[in-house]
Amino acid sequence: MISLEEFIPRFDEALNKAVSAFKPSVVCDAAAYSLFTGGKRLRPYAAYLGACFSLGEDLTDGQFEKVIDYGVSVECLHTYSLIHDDLPCMDNDDLRRGQPTAHKKFGEWTALLAGDALLTFALSRGYGKGQDKAYSLLGQCAGEGGMILGQTLDMQGSKSLADLLNMDILKTSRLFMASFVGGAYIVNGKDTDSLSRYALNLGVAFQIADDLLEEKEEEQSVLKFSSREEAQNMLSKFTDKAKAAVANKPTGDRLEKFADMLLSRKK
Repeated sequence: MISLEEFIPRFDEALNKAVSAFKPSVVCDAAAYSLFTGGKRLRPYAAYLGACFSLGEDLTDGQFEKVIDYGVSVECLHTYSLIHDDLPCMDNDDLRRGQPTAHKKFGEWTALLAGDALLTFALSRGYGKGQDKAYSLLGQCAGEGGMILGQTLDMQGSKSLADLLNMDILKTSRLFMASFVGGAYIVNGKDTDSLSRYALNLGVAFQIADDLLEEKEEEQSVLKFSSREEAQNMLSKFTDKAKAAVANKPTGDRLEKFADMLLSRKK
């Protein structure tokens, strides 16, 4: 199995090839710009790890290419969500990964359409490949009962810790699940239930860790409802539950290490 550092250049090569098929326009320029402004490629790599876990071994070259191709769709969908999240009608952010957000660089309507383009591009790529199960999951996790519902709850504001954690599951965990489990579906792997439990708990832990990195309390943060000590305990609880879902299984140690890497990042 390859590391994230080894995975990224191979993935970016595939992503570049996919983006080269975009029809020239300012909208597609904005989409391409957003795809290549420092993304960590965590979710496409999660698809690779999920595929390996489901088979209990590393992938053949043919399987790897299929999973990479699915990862391109996952990354495009993730990037669409970031573009829209940054818009003035949402979070109104000027910077993303230290660079001007798409609407700041290209204008609001261009950014809106760039996000739409990436979403439709991501979900259309599965047709005719015999990968309906993976792409159906990706669409469900992104749709009105997944990320869109999570963003709706975000905009309305959480009134309790339970509301906030539910929002985290919908906005963050669901796409992690589509990544890990979708990768398994691509290679017709097994034990997707363990992957689902791992992904759902990891996504919540990831968001709590992100909240703890903030220097000041955000409106939609676990720190709005908990002390830092309580939030740290919650982070440990969800991390332990994620790891327990894949413990003592072939390649499960790689998922445990991935969780450690993901949750120990610095601001």
